[in-house]
Amino acid sequence: MEKIAIITITDMSNIGNRLQNYALQKKINDVGYCCETVLKYPLSDKKNICYVLKKRILNRLKFILRFAKDNRRMRQYNFYQFNKNIRFSNTHIYRNTDYAKLSDKYRFFVCGSDQIWNPNFLKYETDFSYNFLSFVPDEKRVAYAPSFGVSKLTETQAVMIKKKVSDFSEISIRERAGAEIIYELTLKEVPVVLDPTLLLDRSEWEMVEKRPKGFPKSEYMLLYFLGKITPEYDQLINRIKVDYSLEIINILDETSNLYSTGPSEFIYYIHHAKVILTDSFHASVFSVIFEKPFIILKRENQRVDHKNDMNSRLENLVQILNLDGHEYTPDMDLQEIMAYDFTKTREALKRQKEYSVDFLYKALS
Repeated sequence: MEKIAIITITDMSNIGNRLQNYALQKKINDVGYCCETVLKYPLSDKKNICYVLKKRILNRLKFILRFAKDNRRMRQYNFYQFNKNIRFSNTHIYRNTDYAKLSDKYRFFVCGSDQIWNPNFLKYETDFSYNFLSFVPDEKRVAYAPSFGVSKLTETQAVMIKKKVSDFSEISIRERAGAEIIYELTLKEVPVVLDPTLLLDRSEWEMVEKRPKGFPKSEYMLLYFLGKITPEYDQLINRIKVDYSLEIINILDETSNLYSTGPSEFIYYIHHAKVILTDSFHASVFSVIFEKPFIILKRENQRVDHKNDMNSRLENLVQILNLDGHEYTPDMDLQEIMAYDFTKTREALKRQKEYSVDFLYKALS
């Protein structure tokens, strides 16, 4: 069986990152390939790689023995458990990697999704080479739904990225702003496709969800805020709590046992919530997948450029999936949200999913 390699950001403590990695791998496996995620280490030789891997294994054993009393350790453990669903390559990228040998191992290399092309995350030339697949032949380079994470490039960034995006065999992008950037650089129109998490059906996500320990017995409102919960948002939360008699569950509260939530537990919390309030892209995505009432609030207390881009990504999601009315306004109708009819959204998602999967399968055929 031929192999496909995924090149993506591998942040082992970011829920959205882990879920999109899993989803893309599963969809590629469905084509009939064996899919693996390749890790990158900023080290100089294989000896250092072995040292790091041994240290990680020892650290895992230590926190497995002690995690019960520590929310952060339990969180790490839950991420570790979820990552068993993802197949990682036993070949890693480091400074002295034999790229020719690595290239021969895989039929295609797929970069994406997430903000793998965000120029603010790319500090070195080796980062650009890795994230834009410069180390493999052009015909093996496929981009599925990467995000630039910014709406505009600086002149320096544009010069560095122009050649790299021009050499792909097949290229798609996650947001319209990214498609506009590529058009400005190359005069090529590229398809805007769905985040990989939206390619899987509800039933497929139910297979990897996990009921958290201490799961609430009463109905609850789920909070998932990566930015600040403002006084205005607090008023909304308390209003919903009182009007619908809901318990408040905030899984990003670091002082709470709820902070131990990993990717599988996150899906379960979304699936069984009465309503979700969030400023997160992937929390909104899973609210759509499980057709749960949810409210999108603008992200606060972030860097201006990052905040505006996150808000634009959510606006893009609202637009392509016919989610009008889910963005928070002071006079929004809560009853309409709680009884929202997902019929139009379901139809839009079906069309977008067919379009996105068609691109992916053709690119790998």
